Amino acid sequence: MNAKTLLTITTLLFANLAVAQSVVTAHMTKNDYPQAVQVSNPVQSITRDEAKNAGIAVIVDNFDKIDANHDGVVTRAELRSYLLANRRHVPMT
Repeated sequence: MNAKTLLTITTLLFANLAVAQSVVTAHMTKNDYPQAVQVSNPVQSITRDEAKNAGIAVIVDNFDKIDANHDGVVTRAELRSYLLANRRHVPMT
């Protein structure tokens, strides 16, 4: 096989792949793309009972530690501070 034939085959192969990719992308629907959940009104605070009803065990089990100002409500900032302060490093083995 000479260089000209090899170059032609390679060019046709890459052109075919490019066309196939554009066809697949064009036929994808909006539901085919993974998307993050959009929350229009995010929760800014939660009580112990709300956390219990929602089944958020991390907050229920550690509520007194998370609630830094002891007002009976855990805010996003308090939860973030608690989670950052109590991160556990898992060594790679």
